[in-house]
Amino acid sequence: MTVRTPADFIEADNNLAAMLDSLTGADNYLDFIVELMQPHLQGPILEVGAGLGDLTGRLAADREVVATDVSNRCLDSLRSQFGDSSNILVDRYDAIVGDPAPAMPDEGFGSVVMSNVLEHLPDDRAVLRNLGQNLRPGGTVVVFVPAFELLYGRFDEMIGHHRRYRRRTLEEAFTGAGLEPQLVRYVNLPGWFAWLLTVRLLGQIPTGQGLVRTYDRLVIPPLRAIETRISPPFGQSVLGVATVGSATS
Repeated sequence: MTVRTPADFIEADNNLAAMLDSLTGADNYLDFIVELMQPHLQGPILEVGAGLGDLTGRLAADREVVATDVSNRCLDSLRSQFGDSSNILVDRYDAIVGDPAPAMPDEGFGSVVMSNVLEHLPDDRAVLRNLGQNLRPGGTVVVFVPAFELLYGRFDEMIGHHRRYRRRTLEEAFTGAGLEPQLVRYVNLPGWFAWLLTVRLLGQIPTGQGLVRTYDRLVIPPLRAIETRISPPFGQSVLGVATVGSATS
């Protein structure tokens, strides 16, 4: 059995800084993710692990969002960007222990969103169970996670990944947390090959803005046109949607 030693929170947070910076400006990719999530979102939204806020403004286009993180660096960035927003509240929330409680609406949140967060947390089922407690009946948990253990490498360890997912393992995490899976699908088929070659086999660190923006400009638009209509048989990431209580319509 392979022994993994993912970086602790402080080290991973430092290593993640460059990765998050590289995604800033990858507008086609970020729009693509939100477009896939959009049919499953209900307001108000609790965003867990909002990072530098790349998805936050998009999620808040027509809904109220409580954007949370445990990184002081990320919280400072979120407050700087959205401190004056009328429909975005920035708050500290640790999903591992479910504390401190986020500023919750009286009826509960309609959706919880986690993008590239769940893989950082040692006990994913406990976290999903905590998140479900913030939702009203029928509310949705929407997660976006990296796919396939084959792609797990040194970079995953550097940024604190405990695992990568397949459709089956994400479904099992949902059901183990008492949630009802509604949709679990792969995303970004060409990204699977690009990651296997550049990161897993060649050992490169995927934080160069030039490489990210080239992929965003040339690959994502045609990919988005196809994968918003057709789910690929495998991909670089997994999108999962589950509900609390009764299923959403």
